Amino acid sequence: SLDLLSSHWAANMTLGVIGLGLLGCLRFFPPVSRFLIVFGAGWFVVAQLTTIQIIPLFWEYSHMSLAEHFSYFPSIGMFLMGLGLVTGILHRWNVVFTSALIALLVILTMMTIAQNATWASELALFQRSAQFEGHLGRVQQLFGDAHLQRKEYAPGIAAHIRAIKIMNRYEAIAVGEKAKNYYRALDFVSVTTIATVYLNLGDWPSAVAWLRRAVALNPNNADVHENLGIAYAES
Repeated sequence: SLDLLSSHWAANMTLGVIGLGLLGCLRFFPPVSRFLIVFGAGWFVVAQLTTIQIIPLFWEYSHMSLAEHFSYFPSIGMFLMGLGLVTGILHRWNVVFTSALIALLVILTMMTIAQNATWASELALFQRSAQFEGHLGRVQQLFGDAHLQRKEYAPGIAAHIRAIKIMNRYEAIAVGEKAKNYYRALDFVSVTTIATVYLNLGDWPSAVAWLRRAVALNPNNADVHENLGIAYAES
């Protein structure tokens, strides 16, 4: 997977060259084609602002690991750009280039349709996200929640345990108490989630063990103390 927080000069330069090349080709296209390409590019960039958190309208699912799930609306811009390229090539060049471009668009469209299997449910979505971005603690938490919603307790708990290990590693290397507290809070979410599962299942010893961990993370949380008392009373 690609670390989006790191600089990737080769990829940036490649995109820059492609962009400049497209801008240079625009002068050979008719006005309608130029409009479609420029408008489509603008649509795509503006619509993507929410997904990449420049304008964070979505908090829970706005992760780059899930960005493709939010690309339906931005993809309209890509289709408009493709339409502009097709009409421009039809106007300027021969049918061979046009046919190749149309074939590429058809292939990409079929790949997009195939991706609907990934977007069919939360479990399928986060399972694929965990497959490629399993090192992200928040992805593991959401993957675990998706399992738990389907009452699949064992894999749900396992995913949250993986999330806890990741959050603990983040906390260990984080600089500053504010950053460490952020990861402790996410750790607390997984710990209390697992404790709640065991409470609901009536596994009181396991519930006590996980609630004690929750108390250690956040001793001022009244709900945790109350649930710990219930678990002690039932065990």
